[in-house]
Amino acid sequence: MTDAEKLHAVGAGSDEGTKLRQLEGRIRCYGNRKRVYVECTVSEEHGCIGQESLAGSSGLVHQSCHSCGEFVAPEREHLVSWDNAAEELGAENATFSCPACGIVWQEEDRQRQLQQSRVVHRDQTIDRTGTVIGELPRSRTCGFRYSAAANSFADVAMIGVEEWRAKRAVDEELAERELMQWTWAWPPAARKKVEEPLEVSTLMQRQSVLSRGTVLIRFTAIWNSIVRQNTYGQSLKRVVAKNERFLK
Repeated sequence: MTDAEKLHAVGAGSDEGTKLRQLEGRIRCYGNRKRVYVECTVSEEHGCIGQESLAGSSGLVHQSCHSCGEFVAPEREHLVSWDNAAEELGAENATFSCPACGIVWQEEDRQRQLQQSRVVHRDQTIDRTGTVIGELPRSRTCGFRYSAAANSFADVAMIGVEEWRAKRAVDEELAERELMQWTWAWPPAARKKVEEPLEVSTLMQRQSVLSRGTVLIRFTAIWNSIVRQNTYGQSLKRVVAKNERFLK
């Protein structure tokens, strides 16, 4: 199953629950032997894929640094050598640095390290020999997150250029959301409140609580104009309001 966030909603003409739960319901006959493979970008913190991961084993891909030998999981702050580039092509010099020793990895080193990567789940640790220490979480949901540093399909130069472009995008908020979701597999920050541009006419309308065609009691309204035939065939010549609360 892909794009699971869109399947975690009840259909308009259905009362059976979400599409994701319906799918799981169709294979209940397999009991604990059933397997559902789900993937998705993280659209929000409380979305389907984020909650499934937190409720499950919450694994994270680690790779062994060729310099210090520690198994590490680099994040966004460990992507370096792109932000000071004056031009887009200069951002292609981006590279990852080791969170443990700080050495800068060449792209060939990262790709080679990923061939021997390990998934470390919640409450587990990993030593320098690659041995994962600790019991697996008692959950039937085996979930793991992998971001740019653990993505062997994304060249680090391309990641650097994406960061460089996002920093200079016209809609910086949208560009940041895309990076968090697609590149770093983290829920993006909540959208900023959209401010409605105010105009004089809009402000004038907001100052009155009366609907159109309503006259206050303190006013006397006299219409001397003659209204031509209305829908009921009646002729209206004068309307006077003195003691009525509202005239509509």
